[in-house]
Amino acid sequence: VTSIGIYAFSGCSGLTSIEIPERVTSIGSRAFQYCSGLTSIKIPEGVTSIEDCTFRDCSGLISVEIPTSVTSIGGWAFEFCISLTSIEIPESVTSIGSCAFRFCNGLKDVYYTGTQEQWDAIYFDGRAFIYYDYTLHCNSSLERPTASPSPSPSAEPSATPSEQPSATPSATPSEQPSATPSATPSEKPSA
Repeated sequence: VTSIGIYAFSGCSGLTSIEIPERVTSIGSRAFQYCSGLTSIKIPEGVTSIEDCTFRDCSGLISVEIPTSVTSIGGWAFEFCISLTSIEIPESVTSIGSCAFRFCNGLKDVYYTGTQEQWDAIYFDGRAFIYYDYTLHCNSSLERPTASPSPSPSAEPSATPSEQPSATPSATPSEQPSATPSATPSEKPSA
């Protein structure tokens, strides 16, 4: 098996775990959509794209491992993954589709292994991250701490936010509003 077809496991709410063989290089659109019992997924190295709606509405999903071979995350790929609290996105990702993480209300931390400049250069098709506040950690991953301890105790922070590009994203609008999340949840699409 080198590919998982579209809708392959869609609606398998009783599926709680799956081991995808390393030789798999393609996972089709909606392959795991509505697998509400699925709690973790490790995407094999060699897969280059997470297609549209691949993990949509996997409400029990708490852990996702995205390999460095992935260059794009499709629209609605993780929409309604309400149990997801953090995710690591490798610097190899150059595009994130519309609403890819929409309604991931539990998502609080996005770890990006590249720099802030690389994050800003990602092509965002629409509003990939909307309806919640999260903290972007650049130059970071889930396995290591986001900040090093201060050499001496101090009541005041040792650096200003401008000296720490991997800190919380800016609250000011950017030229590409979908690339850097807003610190205020005031932007919601009209009905």
